[in-house]
Amino acid sequence: MTTPAQPSSDPVAAGPADWAAAAPYTAGPSASSVPQQPADRSAALIPGIGAGVLLVAAVVNFTATLGFPSNAPIEWFWSLGITLDLIGGFVALLVVAVARARRTHERVPAAGVRPLAIVAAGLAVLTVLAWLLLGGAEFLAKLAGGERLRYYMDVNGAFFAGIPWMLAIVFGAISIRRDRPVLHNVLAIGAVVIGMLVLAASLFSSIAYGLGLTD
Repeated sequence: MTTPAQPSSDPVAAGPADWAAAAPYTAGPSASSVPQQPADRSAALIPGIGAGVLLVAAVVNFTATLGFPSNAPIEWFWSLGITLDLIGGFVALLVVAVARARRTHERVPAAGVRPLAIVAAGLAVLTVLAWLLLGGAEFLAKLAGGERLRYYMDVNGAFFAGIPWMLAIVFGAISIRRDRPVLHNVLAIGAVVIGMLVLAASLFSSIAYGLGLTD
């Protein structure tokens, strides 16, 4: 009669069955082990407001485009590109707002300035520099001097920097939270303000051109 084989004490000679028997299973950290707190429903407010602002801006910009001359393809293309950027930002903020409004708990925020606020501020700086260099500075000078404006030059920066422009607004709006440090919120709010200033200038240019007040 044969006796059952005993697990080998030699780690080299031991087979997979021996390893499985000798090594107990250790579960990784579960979701319940991550510090949680009741969700702050007000965190959905700013992204929701931002989504509404971008939606209204997209409608206004598109409506103004309908007044553009039919023989101005570049101006039409520039304006429609900006409208698509605004719709993209609207969708992103709407998704975040709905997700935050529906959740009941969230992770306890880490201390210090979060990376997303820093990224938002950096993208906002990149956007305003592009806007100034690609026609924004000339737009401001002409506006101050009462000279006649030129639409496609005025919105060059917003058109070519459309992605970082919208990301600055979206990341900034997402980052603004009352449970974050002051510096964090200053960076996030600054990103949103810069993005909205570029938006205001773009809408002004679009409306003025649609009404035939500029070239």
